[in-house]
Amino acid sequence: MAFISAQTAILVYFYAALVKDKELIAGEVMNEYNQKFVMPRAMPVCRDASTMTSQ
Repeated sequence: MAFISAQTAILVYFYAALVKDKELIAGEVMNEYNQKFVMPRAMPVCRDASTMTSQ
């Protein structure tokens, strides 16, 4: 019985580590996506050109 509970505890520990790793990787992927695709399109660099009129 002790073997089964120890095996289950180890399985839970490794699964929690897997979930944490996947969460970190997903966060980094989303951050890179935002930096490369979202932010350049949300705030494009543009310049204002105007002409002067004589008054």
